[in-house]
Amino acid sequence: MFVITMGIAELTASGLGVLKSLGATVVLKSPWSTLQFITVVTLLLEGIRILCRSHGLELHHIHHRQQLRPLICFISSLFYWLHLISVLISCVLSIMGLASQDFGKNEEALVFFYVVAILEALVFLAAKAIWKWKVSSCRLFEKVIDECGLDKSDMDSIKRFFYDKYSKCMTGSFFDALKMDLITFAEECIVSSSGKEQLMGARILKALSIHPHLSDKALRKIGTSTVVIQRLIQMLHWNKFIEEEIKYSAAVILSELADKEQNAFRVAGIPGAMESISSLLYLCSTTQGRKYSPLDFNLLGLSILMKLAKEHDNCMKICNTNGLLDHIIDFTRIYRGINPEAVIRSLQVVNMLARMMDKTGLVFRQKISEVVSISSNIMDILRYEGYHLQRPALEVLTNLVMDGEVREQIGRTDGMAEELLKLFFLSGMTDDHDMLRKEAGKALAMLLLQNKANCSIILNHKRIMKRLMVALEDPVLSVSSAWILHNLCAFAGPEWSSHTTYIMHTTFFFVLNQVLNAIMEDKKGVESLEVSLGLIAQMLKFTSSHKLTNELRTTCVSDDDLVNKLVEILRVYWASSLKAPQIRQFAIELIVGIMKINKRKYVKLFKDAGIARELNRMTTSELESFNIFFRSFGLRNHQVSLRLTP
Repeated sequence: MFVITMGIAELTASGLGVLKSLGATVVLKSPWSTLQFITVVTLLLEGIRILCRSHGLELHHIHHRQQLRPLICFISSLFYWLHLISVLISCVLSIMGLASQDFGKNEEALVFFYVVAILEALVFLAAKAIWKWKVSSCRLFEKVIDECGLDKSDMDSIKRFFYDKYSKCMTGSFFDALKMDLITFAEECIVSSSGKEQLMGARILKALSIHPHLSDKALRKIGTSTVVIQRLIQMLHWNKFIEEEIKYSAAVILSELADKEQNAFRVAGIPGAMESISSLLYLCSTTQGRKYSPLDFNLLGLSILMKLAKEHDNCMKICNTNGLLDHIIDFTRIYRGINPEAVIRSLQVVNMLARMMDKTGLVFRQKISEVVSISSNIMDILRYEGYHLQRPALEVLTNLVMDGEVREQIGRTDGMAEELLKLFFLSGMTDDHDMLRKEAGKALAMLLLQNKANCSIILNHKRIMKRLMVALEDPVLSVSSAWILHNLCAFAGPEWSSHTTYIMHTTFFFVLNQVLNAIMEDKKGVESLEVSLGLIAQMLKFTSSHKLTNELRTTCVSDDDLVNKLVEILRVYWASSLKAPQIRQFAIELIVGIMKINKRKYVKLFKDAGIARELNRMTTSELESFNIFFRSFGLRNHQVSLRLTP
C-alpha cells in the first residue's frame, strides 16, 4: 500500500500540473512581463520533472539487465537530482511570482497558476520526504527482506519489485498495481528469458514457499499457474554452473508444492515431470567450486518423489518411468560415506510403492523385487546398527513379502532370516529397541505365512521353537511370537510334523498356560486375543483329549469355563471387525478342534452354552476371506473359508 500511496501522490502532482498548464494559457496571452517569464520557466521545469520521472523509472527497470550498472546508476541519480531541483526551483519561482504585487489584468489567473504550482511542488516534496523517511529511516526494504525470509543479496530484487509496482501506477492503472504482489512479480521473473530475472524470481519463490507464515498463500498461488510449474520442472534439467542456484531453488519449490495433494497432481501431470525429477538423482561429475553438492539435489529429488508417491496415480507414473525405480533403490545401498538421510528417504519411497493395494500393488511389488539389489540392500541395512535405518527397512520388507512369489524370493536370500531373528531377539533397552523388535516380528510372521520353504529355513535354527515360546512371556514380543508360532505350526509342512510335535508335547503346558491366560483374562487387547485363539487352535493338533483335560485342570481352567469363554467371544464379535479380522475364524477353528478331540463330551458342552444361537447370529463377510490387509483392503486370501455350509 505504501507504493500505491506514493503513486497517488505522484498522480495528484501530475493532475495539479495539468491545472497549472491551463492557468498558464491565460497568463501567456497578456503582454510580455517578468511574471510571464517566470511562468514560462515554471512550465519548462514541469516538463523536465515529467521527463526525469519517466526516464528514471525506465532506468530503474533496466538496472538489473545491463552490464554497465555504474553508468546506469550515475544517470539514474542525475535524473533524480534534476527532478528534485526542477521542483524546488519551480516552487521558489512560484512563491516569488505570488509575492509580487504587480499582477495587472491577469491577477486572478496568475494567483491560480502560482497557487497550483506551489501545491504541486509541496505534494511532490512531501511524497519524496515520506519515501526517503520510509526507505532510509524506517529501513523499508530491510524489513520486507526480513519478513519474507530473504537475505541481503536479494535487496536489488526487492527494489526492483517496488519500482515495477510504482511504474504500473504511473503507466497503467491502480488495479494493475493492486494485483501485483511479490509472488506475481517473482512468477513474471521465472518465466522471463533473462537469466538474472529467473534467478531473482526463483530465489524469491523459494524463500516464500518455505516461509512458516507465507508459504500457504505462496504455494496456493504458484500451484494455480501451469506456466510457472512447467518452467520450474524445466529448470531441473539445467546443469550449467551459473544455473545451479536456479535449479536448486526450483527443486525446493517443487518439493514444497508436492506436499499439497492438489499441487502434487498438477506437478505429476506436467509431461516429462518424472524424467525431470529423476535427473536430480544423478550424481554430477564435477563438484569443485559448486555451491551445492550432488547430495543436496539427490535429497530434494527423493523428497519430491516421496511426497508424490502418496497418491496412487503418481505411484504408477514413478514405476512406469524408465530407470527411475532402479535409481531410487540404488540409494538404499549402504557403503562408507553414504548419507543416512538419503537411505531413509529412498526406503520411504519404496515403502509407499510396496504397500499399494489391489493388482496395482502386486505389480509394484514384483517390479521392486525384480531389482536384484533390493534384498541384499535391505539385509545390509539390518546389519547396520541404527534404529533410524533398520525400522524403515523392516517396513519395506514386511510390505514386499505380502505377495507369495516375492515372499519366497526374499526368504531365499542368504542371511535374511538370521538377521531378522537377531533383531527379534535383541535385548530391548529403549522404546526404540522394543519398536524395532516388534517390526522384526511382523516381518518374520509375514515371511512365514503360507510358505513351507521359509518355515523350513526358520525351523533349521537350533532351539528356535523354545526361544519363541519363552518370548511369549515378553510383553513386547508376545503377540509377534504367537503369530510366528502359529504360522510355523500351520504352514511348516508334513516333513516337520515330528519335530513340531515333539516340541509341542514337551512344552505344551507352558504354551497353553500363556495362551489360556490371554484368552480367559482378555486384558491384553483384541490383537492378543485373536492370535492366542489361532495359536491354541494349531496346538490342538499335537495333543490328545486326556492331555488337554489334565493341562486345563493344572491351569485351573475348567472345561465349562473354556467353552463359555469361546461362546462369549462369538457373541461379542458376532460381526466382522477390521481391528481383528481373523478372530472369529480362529475361534471357530478352535471350537471345531476341541470337539474333534472328544466329540461326546465337548459337543454337549457347546450345545448347552448356546453355540447354535451364536452361529446363527453370525454374518460372514468378504473381510474374513483374507489374512493380509492394508488399511481396509484385503490382499491375500485364507486357505480355509469361514462361510458355513448347510
